[in-house]
Amino acid sequence: MQKGMFVAKYVAKLVLPILLGLVLLVSVVAIPVVAIVGTIYNSPFAIFLPSLEDGDTVTTVASVYVADFNLEVNELKSNHTRYDDGKIVYVGYEGEGHPGSQIVRAYHQKWWYAFL
Repeated sequence: MQKGMFVAKYVAKLVLPILLGLVLLVSVVAIPVVAIVGTIYNSPFAIFLPSLEDGDTVTTVASVYVADFNLEVNELKSNHTRYDDGKIVYVGYEGEGHPGSQIVRAYHQKWWYAFL
């Protein structure tokens, strides 16, 4: 029995520092990697990454907002009375190219706060 305890203590003295070193190495490497990936997935850069689940991705949700925004704008532009033509003018937009994403972002904020 004494010999078995002596062997167990000897093995513990050899194995525990190795296991502790391995755990520290894995935690030093894994924790920053997990933190960086988590930060990127919770940032606007997530649009470039694959989805983590089978549900909606950032791209599909954003495209729904843009489509809804364009539908509402075209509806406002075409449904008017007593006038021949309708025109949408964005504040701060000079008419060159496509309106910036800030317009869609403002629409999203309006839509989001309507449900709160």
